[in-house]
Amino acid sequence: MRNMPTVTDEHSYLFQADVLAHGLLYAKSPPMRDFFQTEYIINNGKWYSKYTIGWPILLAAGKLIGADFLPGAFCTALSLVLIYMTGKKLFSPICGFIASILALISPYFFMQGMTFFPHTASGLFMMLFIYSFLHLDEKEGIVFPLLTGFSPAYMAFIRPQDGLLACFSMFPAVVYYYLKSGNKKLLIKKYIIAVAVLVFVVFLLLLVNKAQTGEFFKFGFNEYSSKEKWGFGPKDHTPLKGLWNVFFTYARAAFWLVPFTGLFTVISIFRKDFKTVVLTMPIITFTLFY
Repeated sequence: MRNMPTVTDEHSYLFQADVLAHGLLYAKSPPMRDFFQTEYIINNGKWYSKYTIGWPILLAAGKLIGADFLPGAFCTALSLVLIYMTGKKLFSPICGFIASILALISPYFFMQGMTFFPHTASGLFMMLFIYSFLHLDEKEGIVFPLLTGFSPAYMAFIRPQDGLLACFSMFPAVVYYYLKSGNKKLLIKKYIIAVAVLVFVVFLLLLVNKAQTGEFFKFGFNEYSSKEKWGFGPKDHTPLKGLWNVFFTYARAAFWLVPFTGLFTVISIFRKDFKTVVLTMPIITFTLFY
C-alpha cells in the first residue's frame, strides 16, 4: 500500500509520531477544526492521538531518518533474538533455536511486524522483561535491574493494560525466584531498583496524561470516549462474546504459527521444573483479561 496506513488505528499512531517528531506532545487544533475531525484523533483545542505515546515515540525515531516502517521491522528482528536467548537461558541452545524457527516460519508474526500497530513492540518489551528478570539472581551490576523495571513500564507507555498485566502476571515468578535465591538480600536490592525504575517511568506517563488531558489518571482514550476504559469501546461486549473472541484469536494464531503450539504449552506446565509454571502465568493472565 506504498507505506500508507490502511486502518484508522495506524493513522492515529502515525499522526502522533509526526507530533512527537516536532518535539510536541500535542499540536494546536486548526482554526477551523470541524474540517479536521478524524477518527481516533482528539481535536478539542489540543490535537493528538487518543493512544499513549510509547509506540509513536518509536515511529517518530523512524520518521527522523525517513523510515517510519523501520521500528516495526526492528522490533520483529530483536524479538527473534530475545526468543532465542530466552529459550537458551531456560532450557538449551537447541530449544532457543527451535523457538526462533517457529517464529521465523510464521506469516502472522511477520505481518504484525510490518504494520503500524503496536503489538509487536509490546511483545518485544514483554520478552525483554522476562529475559532481564531471569538474570537478576545471577548477574552482578545494575543493567538487568534497570531493564526489569523499564520494560514493563514502557509496555504501559505502549498499551497501559499490557504493562499492568505484565507486572501482575510476573508476581508469582518474583516470589518463586526469591524463595529459590541463594542471596536473598542482594536480590531484594535488585527488586527495589527495578520497582523504583518502574514507578519513575510510569510517573512520566502520568505527566504526559496531565499535559494532554489535564488529569494525571485520564488517558487520551478516556478523553476521546468516556465509555472506554483501557482503549477499547464496549461494542455490546458480553463474557460469552469475549470467550469466543479469545478462542478465535488463538485458533487463528495457531493456524498461522504451528499447529499444536497451544497443546505443547499446556503440556509444558506439567514439567517437574516449577519455573515453567510461573513463567506461563503471563499467557494465562493475558488470556483471562482479553
